Amino acid sequence: MNVYEDGVPAQNAVVKISQGAKVWPLTNTDSKGNVLAYVPAGKYNVVVYALNGTTMKNYTIKSLNVIAGQRSQPFAQQQIIAGTVGLSVNTISGGDKKITGTTVAGSTVTARDGVVTLGTAKADKSGNFSISLKKPQPGKTITLTAVDTAENEKNVDVQVPLVAAVTLTAATKSNDVGHDFVITFKDKVGLLVNTVTSVTYDGFALAKDTDYKLAAGKLTIMAGAVKAAGTHTFVVKSSAYEDATVIQVIKAGAANGQNRPIH
Repeated sequence: MNVYEDGVPAQNAVVKISQGAKVWPLTNTDSKGNVLAYVPAGKYNVVVYALNGTTMKNYTIKSLNVIAGQRSQPFAQQQIIAGTVGLSVNTISGGDKKITGTTVAGSTVTARDGVVTLGTAKADKSGNFSISLKKPQPGKTITLTAVDTAENEKNVDVQVPLVAAVTLTAATKSNDVGHDFVITFKDKVGLLVNTVTSVTYDGFALAKDTDYKLAAGKLTIMAGAVKAAGTHTFVVKSSAYEDATVIQVIKAGAANGQNRPIH
């Protein structure tokens, strides 16, 4: 078999020979674009992978008939031709659980976070695809790979934005230096509790489980965590959300032994 690219022998192109589910070890073309493989008589599928998968098209032949004792080339010189596998991804938000876009009809599209497969889909006859995710992937870089029926491949990296900041509502009860008080929020996406990286007030970091506790819809600031009465700015940072900020009034005074020691 001879493989050429733009009229020049395609050196070191990868060749895959398969028969049903069985795949022979991959081989490469030599300096003259030749490849030689010994296989039993039968019908085979052959794919020559383009040297640049994003701008060139693979050469594919299906049901190639090889007869016993055949030593001549079973098919004529082949030319790798220019072509592309188009892959377009629609805009995605941080809270989306679906990735959509277009590619070549019949292509298989796979979404991955590193080596972890998040989902896969097959493009319909119009080239549209939709991949469902088990959960949103805010802040992640997802790699989408489209592979058409001739095994041409196209990769696109998608940077998923962070989820918009939740709205924090300042406490109006027990909001003094000697009591626990609760800042509330609504989290429609449901990822905040497990993705918070820090809680600060006026730039001072609070310690989880010592100075604050976080549960669904509730940020509890523990008694004594804030050292002085006044108007303070609380910021909640998360790996999945934009920063959430609230202005909280803390009153002086404490009640009935709920003070905590101030270190």
